[in-house]
Amino acid sequence: MRTINNHSKTFPESFVNLVLSATISAVFLLSSCTDGNSVPRAPAKSGARKAKPAGSTRSGVLRLKRHAFPDVTMGMPAAYTVLLPANWSAQGKIEWRPVGEVPFPQQIIEITSPQKGRISFEPLMTFSYMEGPGIPSQGVPPPSNFPQWLIQAVAQTNPKISSVKLVRSSRDAKAEAFLKKIERATGGGGGMEQEVYVIVWDYDEGKIRRREEASVTYVRFAPYQSANFNSQLWSISHTGSISAPAHQFAAQRLSLLNVANTLRPTPQWHIQSQAVIAEMSRRRVANNWEIIKERGRQINRLSDADYAKYKKDMAGGDAAQRTRINGIYETDDFKDTNGNIVNLPMHYHHVFSDGKGNYVLSNNSHDKPGALWEPIRPIK
Repeated sequence: MRTINNHSKTFPESFVNLVLSATISAVFLLSSCTDGNSVPRAPAKSGARKAKPAGSTRSGVLRLKRHAFPDVTMGMPAAYTVLLPANWSAQGKIEWRPVGEVPFPQQIIEITSPQKGRISFEPLMTFSYMEGPGIPSQGVPPPSNFPQWLIQAVAQTNPKISSVKLVRSSRDAKAEAFLKKIERATGGGGGMEQEVYVIVWDYDEGKIRRREEASVTYVRFAPYQSANFNSQLWSISHTGSISAPAHQFAAQRLSLLNVANTLRPTPQWHIQSQAVIAEMSRRRVANNWEIIKERGRQINRLSDADYAKYKKDMAGGDAAQRTRINGIYETDDFKDTNGNIVNLPMHYHHVFSDGKGNYVLSNNSHDKPGALWEPIRPIK
């Protein structure tokens, strides 16, 4: 999905800083609500046949490979990782881009399956609009029908696709309620309106008809009004999409979702990036870029307290929610030989790790690849 960024210079500086900081907070809070990733969730189907995990073979062995995405601004440390089945590929990066005055880490990631499935994570986008007496309107006005606007924007801004059609859209009431709860708890909001959508659309890409499903947060900030002009800032947080050839989408959907939901920040990068954001928000001075580089130099100094904070952040404070999600996706959390936590399919009696991000899952203990591989077990 591609849309057009439109940044206006007509907003008072303090107003722009305030509302963009609120956007950043909303994006982080929603990601925390959904276990670190906001791709659409697969509904549980009672009595449905168990889906075969992506990457599994006829012998019942599932092989997964950890793929790392670097932070190109911090000096290329591994910022996020994802677990890929055999023959899947991934490319992408984390890049700090200015949002207002403060650089903010953005995901630019694409993952593909052998069956032409695709998973995408894209950056935050901000827009502005201004009008007034005797002043021509400028920028992009916030849409009243966001799903329809999004489909039109996709059709107009991506020359590689055509015949774009909205299939369905729905509001994510639980995610919106969570954001409202945070607003009340922190005294924030300030007239900000947040809508979370799950949107599905079809389009032609080359000779293939594809279907795409995305989770999108649409934020409208309180309008700024003066005697001379009125203006409004709004944003889109595209927090994950999956797509596949339309006739295969239903069959590939669960596999794409399962792989997408293994995307997680690394402990070292998470701690340092959060420290960067907090520090820059306080200081807001010209040496922001140097702060990022310094944190990159400290990337290997992870203390026990830092790692405990990382695990607390990732847990989201709700073990019941984690258990429910694992039940939907039929996965368990395993403690790796290096102490890291990894989420893997639950329907195997034996799981082996080499401690380097490679895993073998089987129902036969004799499938252990070698002496350097150790069994790992789910955390209960």
